[in-house]
Amino acid sequence: MTLTRLDDIIKLAGRRDARQPRSNGYFVLERPGYALGERLRVTYRVRGTARAGRDYRRLDGVATFRPGARTTREVVRVINRKGTQGPKVVKVRLTRGTGYTVGRPGATRVVIRDARTR
Repeated sequence: MTLTRLDDIIKLAGRRDARQPRSNGYFVLERPGYALGERLRVTYRVRGTARAGRDYRRLDGVATFRPGARTTREVVRVINRKGTQGPKVVKVRLTRGTGYTVGRPGATRVVIRDARTR
Protein backbone atom coordinates (compact mmCIF):
# COMPACT_ATOMS: atom_id res chain seq x y z
CA MET A 1 0.00 0.00 0.00
CA THR A 2 1.38 3.39 -1.00
CA LEU A 3 0.37 6.48 0.96
CA THR A 4 0.03 9.73 -0.94
CA ARG A 5 1.05 12.93 0.82
CA LEU A 6 -1.75 15.47 0.73
CA ASP A 7 -0.88 19.04 -0.14
CA ASP A 8 -1.85 21.67 2.40
CA ILE A 9 -4.62 24.01 1.29
CA ILE A 10 -3.38 27.52 2.03
CA LYS A 11 -5.78 30.44 2.43
CA LEU A 12 -5.65 34.01 3.63
CA ALA A 13 -7.32 34.07 7.02
CA GLY A 14 -7.17 37.63 8.26
CA ARG A 15 -5.72 41.09 7.91
CA ARG A 16 -5.30 44.41 9.66
CA ASP A 17 -5.05 47.75 7.90
CA ALA A 18 -2.15 50.12 8.54
CA ARG A 19 -2.07 53.76 9.59
CA GLN A 20 0.84 56.16 9.29
CA PRO A 21 2.98 57.02 11.12
CA ARG A 22 3.27 54.01 13.46
CA SER A 23 0.64 51.35 12.88
CA ASN A 24 1.75 48.53 10.60
CA GLY A 25 -0.74 46.28 8.85
CA TYR A 26 -0.54 42.55 8.23
CA PHE A 27 -2.14 39.58 6.52
CA VAL A 28 -2.39 36.05 7.91
CA LEU A 29 -1.97 32.78 6.01
CA GLU A 30 -3.52 29.58 7.35
CA ARG A 31 -3.04 25.88 6.65
CA PRO A 32 -5.16 22.95 7.85
CA GLY A 33 -2.18 20.88 8.89
CA TYR A 34 -1.79 17.78 6.77
CA ALA A 35 1.97 18.17 7.16
CA LEU A 36 2.26 20.31 10.28
CA GLY A 37 5.57 18.75 11.20
CA GLU A 38 7.19 20.22 8.11
CA ARG A 39 8.30 23.71 7.20
CA LEU A 40 6.34 25.13 4.25
CA ARG A 41 7.20 28.09 2.02
CA VAL A 42 4.26 29.79 0.28
CA THR A 43 4.66 32.41 -2.44
CA TYR A 44 2.47 35.43 -3.07
CA ARG A 45 2.28 38.36 -5.48
CA VAL A 46 1.88 41.98 -4.38
CA ARG A 47 0.16 44.71 -6.39
CA GLY A 48 -2.00 47.74 -5.64
CA THR A 49 -1.85 51.52 -5.42
CA ALA A 50 0.67 51.50 -2.56
CA ARG A 51 4.26 51.48 -3.75
CA ALA A 52 6.95 49.28 -2.21
CA GLY A 53 9.85 51.37 -0.95
CA ARG A 54 7.73 54.50 -0.83
CA ASP A 55 4.54 53.64 1.09
CA TYR A 56 5.69 50.40 2.76
CA ARG A 57 8.83 48.33 3.07
CA ARG A 58 9.18 45.82 0.26
CA LEU A 59 7.69 42.37 0.89
CA ASP A 60 9.76 39.44 -0.39
CA GLY A 61 6.81 37.43 -1.74
CA VAL A 62 7.46 34.37 0.44
CA ALA A 63 5.71 33.38 3.68
CA THR A 64 7.16 30.53 5.73
CA PHE A 65 5.21 28.25 8.05
CA ARG A 66 7.44 26.86 10.79
CA PRO A 67 7.04 23.17 11.69
CA GLY A 68 3.91 22.79 13.81
CA ALA A 69 2.47 26.21 12.88
CA ARG A 70 -1.06 26.50 11.47
CA THR A 71 -0.72 30.23 10.72
CA THR A 72 1.96 32.70 9.73
CA ARG A 73 1.76 36.49 9.56
CA GLU A 74 3.33 38.82 6.99
CA VAL A 75 3.73 42.40 8.24
CA VAL A 76 3.19 45.39 5.96
CA ARG A 77 5.57 47.94 7.51
CA VAL A 78 4.51 51.48 6.66
CA ILE A 79 6.98 54.19 5.72
CA ASN A 80 6.09 57.47 7.39
CA ARG A 81 5.55 60.20 4.83
CA LYS A 82 4.61 63.78 5.52
CA GLY A 83 1.40 65.28 4.22
CA THR A 84 -1.95 63.83 3.30
CA GLN A 85 -1.58 60.96 0.84
CA GLY A 86 -5.04 59.45 0.94
CA PRO A 87 -5.52 55.70 1.36
CA LYS A 88 -3.18 53.36 -0.54
CA VAL A 89 -3.88 49.66 -1.08
CA VAL A 90 -1.51 46.67 -0.89
CA LYS A 91 -3.18 43.76 -2.74
CA VAL A 92 -1.87 40.26 -2.03
CA ARG A 93 -2.62 37.12 -4.06
CA LEU A 94 -1.30 33.66 -3.23
CA THR A 95 0.48 31.93 -6.12
CA ARG A 96 0.82 28.24 -6.91
CA GLY A 97 3.77 26.36 -5.53
CA THR A 98 5.13 22.99 -4.46
CA GLY A 99 3.55 21.25 -1.47
CA TYR A 100 0.39 23.33 -1.27
CA THR A 101 -2.78 24.28 -3.10
CA VAL A 102 -4.20 27.80 -3.04
CA GLY A 103 -7.55 27.80 -1.25
CA ARG A 104 -10.23 30.43 -0.79
CA PRO A 105 -9.86 33.22 -0.12
CA GLY A 106 -6.61 33.36 -2.05
CA ALA A 107 -6.40 37.15 -2.10
CA THR A 108 -6.73 40.04 0.33
CA ARG A 109 -5.75 43.67 0.73
CA VAL A 110 -4.23 45.89 3.40
CA VAL A 111 -5.15 49.58 3.29
CA ILE A 112 -2.53 52.12 4.38
CA ARG A 113 -4.13 55.30 5.66
CA ASP A 114 -2.35 58.48 6.62
CA ALA A 115 -2.91 60.10 10.02
CA ARG A 116 -5.58 62.44 8.63
CA THR A 117 -7.59 59.94 6.57
CA ARG A 118 -10.35 57.80 8.06
